[in-house]
Amino acid sequence: MISNKFSLPFYDKLIQNSLFIREKLIPKNFKNFEEASKYLFFPEISKNIVECGKNSIEDINKSICNPIWSMLNRKGKLWRPKIGLISSNIFINDLENIKKHKNLYKIIYLGELIHNSSLIIDDIEDKSLTRRGEKCVHLKYGENIAINAGISLMIFPMNKFLNKLKNKYELKGKISEIFFNEMVSLNIGQGWDMIGNCNNIIPIQSYINTVLCKTGVCPRFIVKMVKIYIEDFLGIKTGKIFNDILDLCDDLSIGFQIWDDLMNLIPSTISKNKSKIGEDITEGKLTIMVLHSLLGDFDNKERLKTILLSKTKDQNIINEAIEILKRNGSLKFSEEQKDIYLNRFENKCNKLIKEYENNKNININVINSLINLKNSLIKVI
Repeated sequence: MISNKFSLPFYDKLIQNSLFIREKLIPKNFKNFEEASKYLFFPEISKNIVECGKNSIEDINKSICNPIWSMLNRKGKLWRPKIGLISSNIFINDLENIKKHKNLYKIIYLGELIHNSSLIIDDIEDKSLTRRGEKCVHLKYGENIAINAGISLMIFPMNKFLNKLKNKYELKGKISEIFFNEMVSLNIGQGWDMIGNCNNIIPIQSYINTVLCKTGVCPRFIVKMVKIYIEDFLGIKTGKIFNDILDLCDDLSIGFQIWDDLMNLIPSTISKNKSKIGEDITEGKLTIMVLHSLLGDFDNKERLKTILLSKTKDQNIINEAIEILKRNGSLKFSEEQKDIYLNRFENKCNKLIKEYENNKNININVINSLINLKNSLIKVI
């Protein structure tokens, strides 16, 4: 039986104690050319990249490091790294030893950095105004700088991590395959999300596919990388359990995204940290509740379609659209769909616990922390 210390507060504490690892992956600033050259691998890129004054380093800090850390310094939910820690705890008993497991912590933060990268770029594409209670990065630093910083945050940390592995080419290949597969997924999902509008109504399953290719990316990436760490760094065989965890993480991602879409339409702590209630209405997003109304036999769906296509910022009109969704039962439908996926997630967790309860080589009871994480994630204050 695993110790009671392996509970959600335990993982919260591990996250707080390990946040410094992010600076190992993406520095807050470069002090000089030598430091930048070492991190950015200038000698490997070209022997002709040479020092040419202090301004070149200051410009890297201003155009890349500053906007990146403007995002990273804001408080996020950090639920994706917690999934990584809980998953790794199935086989690892000394997660408190951050120094010993520094590569594991780098892995879980690689996924979180990718998430933050996507947020910077999403906010530009969605013309959002605030993120986590502050001005969006593109409004503070300009769109061009934000785009470049977002892409840099997606690439630089992974490049740094891979180069640290030196001559371990097979391991590099495995990690690169995971990274590029999930980045393909992320960009496909973003493309589906951007192209969808009321003139191109999609089935609800297409919404689910989009969520799996966007929200599902970072949890999957982290779990796949945790498996690599346990098997290739520690030499522990994991069997099929990580495939089961990947499957239930997809359910959690879908349930969470539906919940997040609901929070966009009702007054809550979540909506207060965004530009306004109903920002998704302004953006004309084909969320699951919008699709329910547009695909159903409702007299008011043409009015809803008109509002969504107008890109209105008028709060009264936005409220009218939300009221249409309420009258059509679309918010209730979305709530039910959210519960279906989150209940499925919890049932799969319980099934895993039962399946492996007699296996003394693993700490299967830590899966209860995944259920607790799910419950804390969708708690509205």
